[in-house]
Amino acid sequence: MAAGTAPNIRDVAELAGVSHQTVSRVINDHPSIQPQTRARVEAAIKTLGYRPNSAARSLARMRTGRIGAIVDSPEHFGPMNTLRGVEVASRRAGYFLSSVSVNDDSVDAINQSLEFLLDQNVEGLCLIAPATSPARGDPAPWVADSQRRDRHRHRPPGG
Repeated sequence: MAAGTAPNIRDVAELAGVSHQTVSRVINDHPSIQPQTRARVEAAIKTLGYRPNSAARSLARMRTGRIGAIVDSPEHFGPMNTLRGVEVASRRAGYFLSSVSVNDDSVDAINQSLEFLLDQNVEGLCLIAPATSPARGDPAPWVADSQRRDRHRHRPPGG
């Protein structure tokens, strides 16, 4: 391992005396790993302070485990209370929540927030807005599909 760099899966494999594929199987809890091999790999992970690369895992699994939320008027009790409920439900379902607050009532601010979350490859999206928010509009124009970015723009009613 080079000085000043984070340990990687090959560093763990070398210390444990196994292949990097075996380390991957231990990390992913594959059932075919012998208990003594699992123990050696886990000890090497602990010794090195190894943490799997979440970006690489997301690419390999085609899942991020992340849900996005756009919160309009976060200073109000309702939207923040709703966000907390979404966060609790997300965690119970095995997801993490990435949220973006929008205090600017412009459609551009909402679209920028949406772009930001879609760039994180969120698996779901939630818009939280008080009843008086211009972000509410007609819910029909809200479409978020990471494969078809041309269909996710918010269009105000009549726009």
